[in-house]
Amino acid sequence: MPETPKCPFCHPQEDPHQHVVFENDTCYFLQHDDHQDILEGCGVIVSKEHRQTTFDLTLKEWIALALH
Repeated sequence: MPETPKCPFCHPQEDPHQHVVFENDTCYFLQHDDHQDILEGCGVIVSKEHRQTTFDLTLKEWIALALH
């Protein structure tokens, strides 16, 4: 699936307030400054390839997300 220009997760480096804390071949662990006051240390794990839903993840992506 091609990247979506409006998706905040397709290009996390373009948002100066979003930080890539960890990454592997298939996914990122991201933290955003705007959300750290709610729960410090919280973040999201997202696939590096744009997916509409979690059901669109490949088996390799599922395994990588589960192990991290």
